[in-house]
Amino acid sequence: MLHKFQGRDMATLLWQYDKDVVDAEGEPFTFVDKASNEFFERVVGLLPMHIPFMRTQELMRVLEVLVKRNLGGDRLFQNYLLLKVERTVKGYSVPQYCKLIRLLADKRYTHDIVFWTDYILKYVDVEEVQGGVKARSFKPIDAK
Repeated sequence: MLHKFQGRDMATLLWQYDKDVVDAEGEPFTFVDKASNEFFERVVGLLPMHIPFMRTQELMRVLEVLVKRNLGGDRLFQNYLLLKVERTVKGYSVPQYCKLIRLLADKRYTHDIVFWTDYILKYVDVEEVQGGVKARSFKPIDAK
Protein backbone atom coordinates (compact mmCIF):
# COMPACT_ATOMS: atom_id res chain seq x y z
CA MET A 1 0.00 0.00 0.00
CA LEU A 2 2.89 2.39 0.67
CA HIS A 3 3.88 2.46 -2.99
CA LYS A 4 0.66 4.32 -3.84
CA PHE A 5 1.63 7.45 -1.89
CA GLN A 6 3.18 10.50 -3.56
CA GLY A 7 6.29 12.24 -2.23
CA ARG A 8 4.41 14.92 -0.33
CA ASP A 9 2.18 12.28 1.25
CA MET A 10 5.24 10.24 2.28
CA ALA A 11 6.78 13.28 3.96
CA THR A 12 3.55 14.04 5.83
CA LEU A 13 3.16 10.38 6.76
CA LEU A 14 6.67 10.24 8.23
CA TRP A 15 6.17 13.49 10.07
CA GLN A 16 2.76 12.53 11.52
CA TYR A 17 3.93 9.12 12.72
CA ASP A 18 6.98 10.69 14.33
CA LYS A 19 5.10 13.43 16.19
CA ASP A 20 4.55 12.87 19.89
CA VAL A 21 1.03 12.44 21.24
CA VAL A 22 0.66 14.90 24.09
CA ASP A 23 -1.69 14.96 27.04
CA ALA A 24 -3.68 17.94 28.38
CA GLU A 25 -0.60 19.41 30.08
CA GLY A 26 1.49 19.21 26.92
CA GLU A 27 3.62 16.29 28.10
CA PRO A 28 4.16 13.44 25.62
CA PHE A 29 2.74 10.02 26.38
CA THR A 30 5.70 7.71 26.80
CA PHE A 31 3.80 4.47 26.27
CA VAL A 32 2.33 5.31 22.85
CA ASP A 33 4.27 3.74 19.99
CA LYS A 34 2.49 4.66 16.76
CA ALA A 35 4.87 2.87 14.43
CA SER A 36 7.78 0.48 14.63
CA ASN A 37 11.26 1.17 13.30
CA GLU A 38 10.58 -1.35 10.51
CA PHE A 39 7.74 0.86 9.26
CA PHE A 40 10.04 3.88 9.13
CA GLU A 41 12.70 1.84 7.30
CA ARG A 42 10.16 0.75 4.67
CA VAL A 43 9.04 4.33 4.10
CA VAL A 44 12.66 5.49 3.90
CA GLY A 45 13.33 2.75 1.34
CA LEU A 46 10.70 4.30 -0.94
CA LEU A 47 11.85 7.91 -0.49
CA PRO A 48 14.51 8.14 -3.25
CA MET A 49 11.94 8.06 -6.04
CA HIS A 50 9.86 10.79 -4.38
CA ILE A 51 12.51 13.31 -3.30
CA PRO A 52 12.78 15.14 -6.66
CA PHE A 53 9.09 16.07 -6.43
CA MET A 54 9.09 17.34 -2.85
CA ARG A 55 8.79 20.98 -1.94
CA THR A 56 11.11 22.56 0.59
CA GLN A 57 8.62 22.16 3.42
CA GLU A 58 8.31 18.40 2.87
CA LEU A 59 12.06 18.04 2.43
CA MET A 60 12.63 19.71 5.81
CA ARG A 61 10.08 17.41 7.44
CA VAL A 62 11.77 14.34 5.98
CA LEU A 63 15.23 15.52 7.02
CA GLU A 64 13.94 16.23 10.52
CA VAL A 65 12.54 12.72 10.98
CA LEU A 66 15.56 11.03 9.39
CA VAL A 67 17.99 12.85 11.66
CA LYS A 68 15.85 12.44 14.78
CA ARG A 69 15.43 8.68 14.28
CA ASN A 70 18.86 8.14 12.72
CA LEU A 71 17.35 6.60 9.57
CA GLY A 72 18.63 6.52 6.02
CA GLY A 73 22.08 5.68 4.80
CA ASP A 74 24.80 7.72 3.16
CA ARG A 75 23.43 6.86 -0.27
CA LEU A 76 20.05 8.43 0.52
CA PHE A 77 21.66 11.57 1.89
CA GLN A 78 24.40 12.05 -0.69
CA ASN A 79 22.64 10.96 -3.87
CA TYR A 80 19.14 12.26 -3.21
CA LEU A 81 18.54 14.60 -0.27
CA LEU A 82 21.67 16.72 -0.50
CA LEU A 83 21.43 17.00 -4.28
CA LYS A 84 17.91 18.38 -3.86
CA VAL A 85 19.20 20.77 -1.19
CA GLU A 86 22.00 21.96 -3.50
CA ARG A 87 19.52 22.83 -6.23
CA THR A 88 17.03 24.63 -4.02
CA VAL A 89 19.02 26.20 -1.16
CA LYS A 90 18.82 29.72 -2.60
CA GLY A 91 15.05 29.68 -2.27
CA TYR A 92 14.95 28.69 1.41
CA SER A 93 13.51 31.16 3.88
CA VAL A 94 15.61 32.13 6.89
CA PRO A 95 13.89 29.67 9.28
CA GLN A 96 14.25 26.84 6.75
CA TYR A 97 17.89 27.73 6.14
CA CYS A 98 18.65 27.76 9.88
CA LYS A 99 16.78 24.48 10.38
CA LEU A 100 18.76 22.89 7.53
CA ILE A 101 22.08 23.88 9.08
CA ARG A 102 20.96 22.58 12.49
CA LEU A 103 19.81 19.26 11.01
CA LEU A 104 23.03 18.74 9.08
CA ALA A 105 25.04 19.59 12.20
CA ASP A 106 22.99 17.10 14.24
CA LYS A 107 23.64 14.50 11.54
CA ARG A 108 27.35 15.40 11.86
CA TYR A 109 27.59 15.88 8.12
CA THR A 110 30.93 17.65 7.83
CA HIS A 111 33.07 15.59 5.48
CA ASP A 112 31.89 17.14 2.18
CA ILE A 113 33.66 20.51 2.17
CA VAL A 114 32.51 21.34 -1.38
CA PHE A 115 28.86 21.00 -0.34
CA TRP A 116 29.36 23.39 2.58
CA THR A 117 31.45 26.04 0.79
CA ASP A 118 29.82 26.04 -2.65
CA TYR A 119 26.18 25.51 -1.71
CA ILE A 120 25.35 26.12 1.92
CA LEU A 121 27.67 28.81 3.25
CA LYS A 122 27.78 30.62 -0.09
CA TYR A 123 24.11 31.60 0.28
CA VAL A 124 24.18 32.80 3.88
CA ASP A 125 23.66 36.39 2.72
CA VAL A 126 21.51 35.76 -0.38
CA GLU A 127 17.93 34.56 -0.72
CA GLU A 128 16.22 33.95 -4.05
CA VAL A 129 12.79 35.55 -4.34
CA GLN A 130 10.40 36.07 -7.20
CA GLY A 131 12.01 38.34 -9.72
CA GLY A 132 15.55 38.26 -8.34
CA VAL A 133 17.69 37.99 -5.27
CA LYS A 134 17.56 39.78 -1.93
CA ALA A 135 19.79 39.91 1.11
CA ARG A 136 18.95 37.58 3.98
CA SER A 137 18.46 39.15 7.36
CA PHE A 138 18.82 37.07 10.49
CA LYS A 139 17.20 37.88 13.79
CA PRO A 140 19.04 37.06 17.04
CA ILE A 141 16.69 34.10 17.61
CA ASP A 142 17.66 32.67 14.19
CA ALA A 143 21.35 32.98 14.97
CA LYS A 144 20.97 30.79 18.06
